[in-house]
Amino acid sequence: MKIKRLRKSVLSGPSKATEGKEDWVGRKTDDPCPIIYFSGIPKSASLSEQRFDDVTGARFRCISYAYCGPESELYSGANADALSYCMEHDKRVLLDSGAHTFQNIFYGRKQSAGVENRAQGTKRVREMVSKLCKSYAKFVKGSKTKWKQPFDFYVNLDYQFHSPEIRRVLLSLYDLGIRPVPVYHGDRDISWLQRYMDDGHKLIGISTCNRTSGGRAKLAYYDSCFNLAAKYGVVYHGFAQTGAEMFKYPWYSVDSASWLKAASYGRIIYAVDGGTSKVFRLRSLHVSEIHQNTASSLNCMPQSVRSQVKNQTEAMGFDLDDLRSSDPKIGLPSRGLFNVVSFLGMSDKYRVRPRAHFGFLV
Repeated sequence: MKIKRLRKSVLSGPSKATEGKEDWVGRKTDDPCPIIYFSGIPKSASLSEQRFDDVTGARFRCISYAYCGPESELYSGANADALSYCMEHDKRVLLDSGAHTFQNIFYGRKQSAGVENRAQGTKRVREMVSKLCKSYAKFVKGSKTKWKQPFDFYVNLDYQFHSPEIRRVLLSLYDLGIRPVPVYHGDRDISWLQRYMDDGHKLIGISTCNRTSGGRAKLAYYDSCFNLAAKYGVVYHGFAQTGAEMFKYPWYSVDSASWLKAASYGRIIYAVDGGTSKVFRLRSLHVSEIHQNTASSLNCMPQSVRSQVKNQTEAMGFDLDDLRSSDPKIGLPSRGLFNVVSFLGMSDKYRVRPRAHFGFLV
């Protein structure tokens, strides 16, 4: 009987628990458009949060509860230290629930129950999600007394692409006393997104799933989401948004770990103007001295191109020899910092130039 009542609250209109807004500090007058929350904490001790701050001046960070939560089995002291530094130095922090990370753990444990015992596996996952919700809520509530400033916002534990289940989790977190930003993946029709707007949410997280993640399907998905947002006066946070869509659509904010992922593969990121049809093209160049036999590797380019890259990187305040270094204490941190500075430059240069058929945007 309890399950039936819960399902009814999930599928019906706004419940008592969802009246009002999520915990969000709101838009500031000096916020960039969009805000880029840089996620990812390097394992290298040579790239501390203080050095990250000193070199890039980046004000916005995305840190995952999966790695900074003391009750999380994936707890990392480096991530916890990074969060403390940000909160104590007036950095703006988006707290990610770590749902994608936990999803992999949950799925693996569900599979370990055996194909013939899927019901037991599903029950096990539900139990783990319930336990995780309690520890996540405890951490969020504790942060409000531990630090003077709040998180910019924190997000729902959207551990699977299933809108009914994710809404159920959201309601359970509300019952535990926290109000995360809801997340919509496009796995169900857009009425599930509209439900959050009807509930009074003004900031909603937008992500993708298999049916909305590629090419024209992704553009059509974003088009429908932003047209609905315009009618309700809602803004979006885009998860893992690094490409041109970051500036084609009027995101309030996005997060990305591409700066660190590219650096770990020996690459630096830059943008080139895309002409009249595109805002820009995002490109990466392999610069590590470790040889890579591809056309996009500096090792395979003529001296004239190398000189040009050297001049451009030095103009941004970086030494090309450091960027090329195979020493993980030098090369990885240098490339990572370069990529952050590069993204910040894009944010200054490329503003929202929406797709032509967005009649409601200027």
